[in-house]
Amino acid sequence: MGTPHNEAAQGAFAKTVLMPGDPLRAKFIAEHFLDGAKLVNNVRGVQGYTGTYRDTPVSVMASGMGMPSMGIYSYELFHTYDVDNIIRVGSVGSISPRLKLRDVVLGQAACTDSNYPRQYGLDGTFSPIADFTLLESAVSAARRLGVETAVGNLLSSDVFYRRTEDTLAWGRLGVLAVEMESAALYCNAAEAGKRALAVCTVSDNLLTGEALSTTERQTSFTQMITLALEVAVAMATDFNPGSCPCLNLQFVINLGCLKYKLTPEEVLTAVTLNGAAAIDMADQVGSVEAGKKGDLVIWDAPDLDYICYRVGSNLAKTVIKAGKVM
Repeated sequence: MGTPHNEAAQGAFAKTVLMPGDPLRAKFIAEHFLDGAKLVNNVRGVQGYTGTYRDTPVSVMASGMGMPSMGIYSYELFHTYDVDNIIRVGSVGSISPRLKLRDVVLGQAACTDSNYPRQYGLDGTFSPIADFTLLESAVSAARRLGVETAVGNLLSSDVFYRRTEDTLAWGRLGVLAVEMESAALYCNAAEAGKRALAVCTVSDNLLTGEALSTTERQTSFTQMITLALEVAVAMATDFNPGSCPCLNLQFVINLGCLKYKLTPEEVLTAVTLNGAAAIDMADQVGSVEAGKKGDLVIWDAPDLDYICYRVGSNLAKTVIKAGKVM
């Protein structure tokens, strides 16, 4: 069952959704970054797509401009479509001398001049913040990709044509940039018990007056998009700083046997077929069967017990991906 704003069927959205404000940017991401992207929503031209990135299901959907619009679409994704992670990808205006055009900014928190948090009836001021696991995963991915990022506070404003001097006053308190959606997204995630993060690119500099063109805003923010997609992969595979900061699968297998008392057969099923099922890909990978992609590892080991026993070594003799030897 859909909503007045979303006609997608249940299960049409992946567990992680990238949310640009602009529907054209959503289309650009789907066409240039996702494999097999399918349009799942187009109510009022607010386009949503689902495809895969590095074999990981990912969706992208526009939020529209401003906190009321972000509030509607992110709420429905969290509550109606059971999405776990929403990563806002969009533009911000720099109010910090640290930033220049096209710099990538990770929104650790979002101040706001909006009354959006008032809906919770709290006796005080709620501070909308990003999910730490998503943020830490983004920082880790940025280091791996060689992308320089600035991490800090954003200002989510209800007013687009605001006096520049009023906006710059927030910069004196260390706020990095201004935009119009993140505070509502972070509030909705907190209320739903889900995760959210803003990964943004500087399109304007309020200190210098520099600005990118409309076309550049739609099509040139590739570092931001790639970074957000890498976070989506980390969340789907559970290789992330928040819960599993370990690159050695044999060590994880060893822990499964020693600490969780799994048999070698059970633990190998857990890291192959069950892992694929966890990200809704058991029909494509996870076991060697007719019709699947042909991903497998040939181990240099006499039996299954040996794989589980040898910690700190690499017993992978041959890796085959999609039927091709790597």
